[in-house]
Amino acid sequence: MKKFFRSLKGRLILSFLFILIVPALIIGSFGYHTSKQSIIDEVTSGIEGNIHTLDATITSTIGAKLHDVGVLAKRVNSSFYDGDKSPELRKIFSQYAELHPEIQSIYVGTHDGLFIQEPKVNMPADYDPRKRDWYKLATQSIKTVFTPSYIDAATNDYIVTMSHPIYDVQGNLIGVVGLDITLEEITDYAL
Repeated sequence: MKKFFRSLKGRLILSFLFILIVPALIIGSFGYHTSKQSIIDEVTSGIEGNIHTLDATITSTIGAKLHDVGVLAKRVNSSFYDGDKSPELRKIFSQYAELHPEIQSIYVGTHDGLFIQEPKVNMPADYDPRKRDWYKLATQSIKTVFTPSYIDAATNDYIVTMSHPIYDVQGNLIGVVGLDITLEEITDYAL
């Protein structure tokens, strides 16, 4: 072996190997890092694009519901409250529910404890909307509020409620209108 490395042939082979291997390693390393960064940038860009699209979809969908809840709160008045039947209110809610199948339910809780929901669900006898977070949060605000997610008393689904206080012309609180959206519905936007 010593003779091989001392000979001219051995030294030339060793020199050529060094001249060929070192640049190949440098070029390969550079190419690897460039490709790696390019792939990371491309994946990140794709994820950011998807997030922006998802954000725009949720914002436009939820934004429309925010507007709807505000309009419904202005439209509803105490003359619509006619016990559990409340036909005029149920008609408005039924029409809204037909136009917006993505909502789970729409309802009003009154300052007297009356609860009118569409679609109609038999609630427990002791159900008092005034004791629910969606009602309490809305009465502490003048605009639409969101509840943290919770389990719906009627369906046992995880939901988020948008609720808005309802005031009469004198500015007295007469109830709260709410819209339920299931977390599954919100998750579907992400998928």
